[in-house]
Amino acid sequence: MKGRKPFMKKILTSALVLVATVSAVALGTSAYFSDTETSTNNTFTTGTIDISVDGENPWENIGHFDIADMKPSTVFHREVTLSNTGNNPVNLWKKVTDINYDGGEHPESELAEDPNDNINDIGSAIRYDMSLDGEEIIAESDNFVMDDGSNQLDNTTAIHGKYIYLGRIEPGMDMVVTQSYHMDASVTNWAQGDVMTFDVEFYAQQTSGGAPAPGDELAGHALGDLDYLDIGLMASADMLVHDAQGWMDDTGVTLDGNYGSRDGGETIAMVWGEAGTCTEPTRNATFQMNAGTAAASKLALRHLDGSGDDSFEVFVNGVSAGTYAADQTSSETWYTTEFDLPAGTTGALTVEIIFTADAWSGCGTWGQLALNWAQLVE
Repeated sequence: MKGRKPFMKKILTSALVLVATVSAVALGTSAYFSDTETSTNNTFTTGTIDISVDGENPWENIGHFDIADMKPSTVFHREVTLSNTGNNPVNLWKKVTDINYDGGEHPESELAEDPNDNINDIGSAIRYDMSLDGEEIIAESDNFVMDDGSNQLDNTTAIHGKYIYLGRIEPGMDMVVTQSYHMDASVTNWAQGDVMTFDVEFYAQQTSGGAPAPGDELAGHALGDLDYLDIGLMASADMLVHDAQGWMDDTGVTLDGNYGSRDGGETIAMVWGEAGTCTEPTRNATFQMNAGTAAASKLALRHLDGSGDDSFEVFVNGVSAGTYAADQTSSETWYTTEFDLPAGTTGALTVEIIFTADAWSGCGTWGQLALNWAQLVE
């Protein structure tokens, strides 16, 4: 046994040297196949939120709402056109601010009823109503007045300092806002000669993610907590939050498609048309929305009526909310279509869009039935 020990030590030493030698050879001769692609001149550009009023930007029309010689039972109308001159869709609000009662005249008939001129709040007796693009959204019977005050009419609500939600305007589109101001027939001589001044503010805010209101909103005329979905890339945060299923984003078909100028440059998604195929049963897509505690009455969809037949049906919580019959007299036109919901709809909603027409010749290349956004409406 003693004669074997030197032999074993020699073998172990040789093995260690061999391993070290092999490692050195491997490290010195290794190589890898590779390729490098470089994207240059990349740019981030911020979008714009911008509106004009009656073609003015900035709006400099001082005294646009001046009304002289107001008397009981008289009605005065004032109209403005709001235009989205930015490159993003916007939510719009209107607010009356800075009401002030200074100056005025004091004829004998007024002083006989108000000897110390303590009653000077005519805004509390001026009723207010509003129409958007010819559709009345605040009626005289809704009992809104301009301001709080001692002479406020019974069961009325003042609009002073409250944001009134007007709606959404796409880039390049207009909204006509018509307002009327009328002094109530019950007003007596205390109001003679009185003066009220006020400012009018139109506020535009980006819509992405369902923009919150900028401040206190008028009851019954608020954006509230109703949901908004920016329909775009499948991997976008908004699509994931709304559990979108079955959609194909535009990059899945072509990178240079026009799609009606993409509704002003928006990222869009298609209901039907995997790259190279338009086969069953892929003609439906879904997403989730939430009306919260607000009562939604309609679902608004922004969709493209393209070169093919882009007819579709909408289901909400498994019940048909209506159909859209494609306009075959034009091509590449974006429309906003509203679908009625059951009265008092609240909480979570599952929306399904089903393409109901035949595939057009370019479906496999371009897809079919593109949408931009969805919004619940009070």
